[in-house]
Amino acid sequence: MKQYLRFFFIANIIIFVILFSSAFHVFNNEFYSQKFEQNGAYDTFGKDKVDEVNSQVFEYFLLKNNLETDFFDNREKKHLEDVRFLFIAGYILLFLTFIVLILFIYFYRKDLFNLLLISGIFGLFFVTFVVILSLTDFDFLFIAFHKIFFTQGTWSFDSNLVQVYTYDLFYSIFLRILITSTILFLMAILAFLIKNRLKY
Repeated sequence: MKQYLRFFFIANIIIFVILFSSAFHVFNNEFYSQKFEQNGAYDTFGKDKVDEVNSQVFEYFLLKNNLETDFFDNREKKHLEDVRFLFIAGYILLFLTFIVLILFIYFYRKDLFNLLLISGIFGLFFVTFVVILSLTDFDFLFIAFHKIFFTQGTWSFDSNLVQVYTYDLFYSIFLRILITSTILFLMAILAFLIKNRLKY
């Protein structure tokens, strides 16, 4: 396999794992129920109202409806619209990386396990770097992400949106994504080790 294809596949695996882990946790309803209980959203707005709004928001992100609730003001809805575009981009990228993964498995089966090993190692290095950075200053990562993907002044609120979707909620999702990604990268390395052991 040509060297540039190897680099492409390794990058593809790392992106796929992170996007898959993100999708797995972002749409976990039980997680949100726990966080809404902990962050006081249920006490402030009522459980039925918060669950209804959360359901509408994620149906909106899943392209199933328009966001017609009066729970958010126009500025908050505009921000959620921007977030929706990020979700759409994420869906497309996740689909493309999955297709590339299938194609590589089909056409480059002989190199697959070696590439899984390298992808797992580089993926763990990436996760470790992000963990160190987040432990040092998660605020920096959070603000940098918003500055990159959103226009200045469109993501800072003191209203219903931040009372329901709190900073702590995002931090918990972030940690869960990193943990799941770590497990998947370790599984990629383990697949190589098992394959090698079966050879002897």
